[in-house]
Amino acid sequence: MNTGLTPEQQKAIVIKHVTALGEFFDSVQILVSNSTDIGTESVYLGAGNWYARQGMAHDFIHKDQAQTEAQELNAVINPEEE
Repeated sequence: MNTGLTPEQQKAIVIKHVTALGEFFDSVQILVSNSTDIGTESVYLGAGNWYARQGMAHDFIHKDQAQTEAQELNAVINPEEE
């Protein structure tokens, strides 16, 4: 999605929401991306405990990877269920 926002505008939006969420949570980490004509633009920003934010990011990656692998395995074991 090409929103027409500049990278600076995208970052400002994320900063606004990181700040707002930081009022209610110990740690906040936001990862966003946009497709453009030349590739993908990404913004990663957070606030609060750095170690907690790193842990959340790693946990997200591991859970998503496990879910993907489970779905792929299920498709091999039970091909008729697709």
